Amino acid sequence: MRVQRRWRGFLVACVTAAALGGCPAADDDTGFDARDVLDDGGGDTTADDAADDGAEEVPECPAGETWCGTGCRDLLQDPDHCGTCGSPCEPLDVCDRGTCAPGCTAGRLNCGRSCVDPQTDPEHCATCDVVCAAADNADPVCTAGVCGLECRDGFVDLDGLPGCEYACLAAGAETCNGVDDDCDAETDEDFSCLAGEPVACTTACGSAGSGTCSAECAVPAPDACPLPAEACNGADDDCDTRCDNGFTCCAGDTAPCLTTCSSIGARTCGPDCAWGDCLPAAEECNGLDDDCDTVTDSGFECTRRATEACTTACGSAGNRVCGDDCAWGVCAPPRELCNGVDDDCDTVTDNGFECFRGGTEACDSGCATGGSRTCSATCTWGSCQPPTEACNAVDDDCDAATDETFTCVQGSTVSCTNSCGVAASQTCSGTCTLPATCCAPTENCTSSCDDDCDTLVNEDCCPGATPIPAGASSVSGNTCGQPNNYTATCGGSAASADIAYVYSPTRSGSATFSTVGGAGWDTVLHARTDCTSSGSEIACNDDYSGLQSNITFAVTAGSTYYVIMDGFSSGNCGAFTITITNP
Repeated sequence: MRVQRRWRGFLVACVTAAALGGCPAADDDTGFDARDVLDDGGGDTTADDAADDGAEEVPECPAGETWCGTGCRDLLQDPDHCGTCGSPCEPLDVCDRGTCAPGCTAGRLNCGRSCVDPQTDPEHCATCDVVCAAADNADPVCTAGVCGLECRDGFVDLDGLPGCEYACLAAGAETCNGVDDDCDAETDEDFSCLAGEPVACTTACGSAGSGTCSAECAVPAPDACPLPAEACNGADDDCDTRCDNGFTCCAGDTAPCLTTCSSIGARTCGPDCAWGDCLPAAEECNGLDDDCDTVTDSGFECTRRATEACTTACGSAGNRVCGDDCAWGVCAPPRELCNGVDDDCDTVTDNGFECFRGGTEACDSGCATGGSRTCSATCTWGSCQPPTEACNAVDDDCDAATDETFTCVQGSTVSCTNSCGVAASQTCSGTCTLPATCCAPTENCTSSCDDDCDTLVNEDCCPGATPIPAGASSVSGNTCGQPNNYTATCGGSAASADIAYVYSPTRSGSATFSTVGGAGWDTVLHARTDCTSSGSEIACNDDYSGLQSNITFAVTAGSTYYVIMDGFSSGNCGAFTITITNP
């Protein structure tokens, strides 16, 4: 409950009431309400004069509170002044909306026998005794159970930090008056300039001038913008139709000139309005040194009528001539030679000879796969030779062995064991090499390797599931501190911490799992064939014997099952031992 004291003076209005135990409530039969005194506007009346006989003034209370002799009280929730001043509730009752009751109505909270709305009460925001803090020029508020601040009149929060630091009385939309009307910390921001302040303007010829912002916050019009002095900038600043008048030249202009090598060049007026050096023109294909670099026709592909060696379109060594346009002509090919190259660019290699040098062709060597012969350095055929062994699962060289020069026979399968000891296989590749990986057809949930080489480890197994050793008769653990990963169709959906086990029987039949005698808390056991699907549940039991669980289900040798140790509700966890009866 909040109590604020803001004194305005002294009155005698409550002297008699104080002697009787407090000021009368607003609805008692005296017709007197302390708030009437506070709301009379401060003017003296005949009754006021009668009360000015030495008694203290009734203090002003915050909105929603009433002065009850010794302090401001909220008659809607104060258990000592419930409904009216001096009307206490029974010791075990609460005050709810001005009425004593055994408990608070729905949506209200019992905080020290006062029923408050935790969604709006800044002294009990969201829960009891959570008092919303005030800040500079801001009062605390509670909205939807969350503490906040509300700026007081005449202040605005601009920086987003707690408190309302900016003193301003919003007057509406911004006007041209030198005042921040809309309280956004900017003055006349919706206008072009601040009245009476210097402002840049554009003259009638487009140059940059400087004038004074008008009383209407407007920039001077071009014909009213004062003209600047002429500057060296390549423009007509003073609007006399001349560029950079008074300087040697107009910045940026160019003009022809005679270079040091007597060619025609060009010069440019610099940023200081003075002519720069005479720069030579670009070189032309004319037999002259145009750019004064002492080289004739520099920058072109070649010097007119020059010759040089070149590479023909077919890659042979030819010769070319530079034309009158200073560009190389077509590379002319030489005559054909016996060299394994198409010298004359007729698309035929070593044409005119028996064969092309280094070429090969099939022939009959007596082997089942044939043979080949090679064209010699004189462009004649050599003898027919059996082929070399190739990676093709065939005995190519007639030595009664297949792919013998390679690691393995193409397409063959080789047994292997991965790093986790899981039996797998490797297939000889098309290049007769074995892959680096050793892959099993399916994932083995009891290993920590990627058994089936799909880049995933135990992807078809429960995450973090513990494998049950083959033939084990029991497993033990503690579910406390474990996550709640699985639900079940029994035991209140088994909404508690749980541990999953992977069970891979070596024989088919029935398997039984039991916590009877192995746990002292309310357990739930359930089993699945797919850890990711609750729809694959095959067994579930809550209270088989007392609070203990027991499940039995049919199993097939080599298959994988998931047995989950669970509890009845979120508070059920603890140490356990599961007894296992294998098929």
